Amino acid sequence: MQRIIIAIFLMLFSHAQYAQNIVSGKVIDAATKEAIPYVHIGIANKNYGTISTDDGNFQLKLPENVDLKNISISFSCIGYKLVSVAASAIKKENTVLLHHDILALDEVVITKKQRKIKSKKIGAYRKSIFNLGEANTNNYGVGKEYGIAIPYPKHDYRVKSINFQLSENTIDSVLYRLNIYKISSDGMPKNSILKKQLFVKSYFGEKLIMLDVTSEAIQIEETIVITIEPVRLWYEEDDDNLLFYKHAKGYSEATYHRKSSLSPWLKDEIPVLSIFLDVTYEK
Repeated sequence: MQRIIIAIFLMLFSHAQYAQNIVSGKVIDAATKEAIPYVHIGIANKNYGTISTDDGNFQLKLPENVDLKNISISFSCIGYKLVSVAASAIKKENTVLLHHDILALDEVVITKKQRKIKSKKIGAYRKSIFNLGEANTNNYGVGKEYGIAIPYPKHDYRVKSINFQLSENTIDSVLYRLNIYKISSDGMPKNSILKKQLFVKSYFGEKLIMLDVTSEAIQIEETIVITIEPVRLWYEEDDDNLLFYKHAKGYSEATYHRKSSLSPWLKDEIPVLSIFLDVTYEK
C-alpha cells in the first residue's frame, strides 16, 4: 500500500513539473553585449514575474494553461527602454537585447538669490513595535516591492538619503533595489523618476538601512511612492534567516505592494513600513 501511495505521489509530482511552461534565456545590453542583472521580467498586470540573476540569466515559470504562442513577455529596467518579446521568439533565440534609454538632461537654472537650506525627515520614520516578515527561500527575488506614498510637502526638495528599518535581520547580507515612482491618475505607482538603478546592501544584525543619494541630485516636486525590493540574498540554509521589516506608527498615507515583476500594484493591503527620506529644501 505504501509503495502505491509513493508511486502515485511521484506521478503527480512529475506531472506538475512537466506541466509547467518555462521560458528561459539571458538579458544582454545591446550596445556592450554585457549581461544585465536584476531586470524585471514578466507578463504585464499578471502575477507571473521574476528578475534576471547576476549573470543576466532568467527562468520565468508560467502555469500550464498559458499558451506561449500567444503571449509576450516584458523586460523593464531603469536606464533601458521597455521591451516586450513574444515568448516563442525567446524560446527560439534564448537572448533578449535591451537598448539604452537616452534621457534628456535637466535644464539648469541659475539664480543669484541666496536662500537658507533646511533639512528634515519625511515619510514613515517613527517605528512601531510591530513588524512584517519576509520569507525568502531563494537566493534571488522575484520583483516583489514594498512601498509607501510620501505626499508633496509644499517645498520642492532634494533627497539626501533613502532609509528603511528592519526589526530582525539574521541573513548574512541582502541586496535591495530602491525606487521612486510618480503616481498616475488612477492613484497607482507609474514611471520611475530615477535616471539609474539604486542599490543598497544590508548586513547581519543591521536595523537601519541607509543609502546616501546626494550625488544623484534627486529633485522631488510632487507626491511620490518610494519602494524597497530584495533582489539578492546571501545566507546559510541551516541558519534561521530571519528578515522582518519594522512597521511605522503615526503615518496614515497609502501603502503599495507588488508580488512579482510587472504584476498589478496592490494599494493599502499591507501595513505601513518604516521607510523615509532625509531631504533638504530652500526657504
